[in-house]
Amino acid sequence: MHLLQHPYKDLIITIIQEAHITTLTDLQKLSSGQKQILGFLSLLLFKNKVILADELLSNVSIKLKKILYEKIKPLITASNLLVVVDHDINVKNHFKHTVEVDTCIKNH
Repeated sequence: MHLLQHPYKDLIITIIQEAHITTLTDLQKLSSGQKQILGFLSLLLFKNKVILADELLSNVSIKLKKILYEKIKPLITASNLLVVVDHDINVKNHFKHTVEVDTCIKNH
């Protein structure tokens, strides 16, 4: 299945437009943040997977990051386990369960 054939294609198209993504075929023309957004959106295609992601949206604006975590992440996590490692402490606000590694290291 292609992203633009996904049941949530209207939401996907809105995000792609908001991110000013003008191509889905020539990825060299995209910024690193735009590539991260497409990568994040592509997670919608997975079912029953464990997804490990490092710095998943580190190059994405705060505004778009919030939209992606609030609108798209619940759709991904409805049928997958998503584990995200990130230096942005605000990311934890979008997850029910979090682990702070600095705290774990200091206490052991």
